[in-house]
Amino acid sequence: PNLGRDTLRAEVEAQKAFLKFMTGRKYAHFQGRTFFEMYLPSSPGPIFDRMVASKFLHVDEGKEERFCSTVDLAITDACMFRCEHCYASEALGKKNDLELDQWKAIIDGFQQHGAGVFTLVGGEPLLRFDDLLVLIAHAKEKSELWLVTTGFGLTPSKARQLKDAGLTAAAISIDHWDPSLHNQ
Repeated sequence: PNLGRDTLRAEVEAQKAFLKFMTGRKYAHFQGRTFFEMYLPSSPGPIFDRMVASKFLHVDEGKEERFCSTVDLAITDACMFRCEHCYASEALGKKNDLELDQWKAIIDGFQQHGAGVFTLVGGEPLLRFDDLLVLIAHAKEKSELWLVTTGFGLTPSKARQLKDAGLTAAAISIDHWDPSLHNQ
């Protein structure tokens, strides 16, 4: 009742835009959170709220309020596989890996521009397991973090360490239903 007509109209338009944006997306509910896809933050939470405010309510009170949906960080070009479908196959093994402090600075820079989700990819990011733990812990307050991996070397203990560091979720590739073709 205390809202002006223009404010109310803007809120209704924002709700319509949000519903249109979310139409057709698959949802997964897990431990009190709703996940829409790997490239959007989960709800409820401050990162999701920041996305809605920026994209649909058009809040723009400086760089911190802008929202960049997702940033892929290829934290290593090392990988022991040469999968025919790999988008990074040309870059693998070039020894171009950045140092941990450089990655922290890159993350901080993207977070200043509102990065809501980081996907940690490679090569095979688990080859930098200890660095993953540090980067996840470093970024988790302002962003959600996903790991995209072949699963090589992943153990229940390492999965627990990643979760405890603040990893949101992991996408582990299964490249064929037939194990021999998957391994090929």
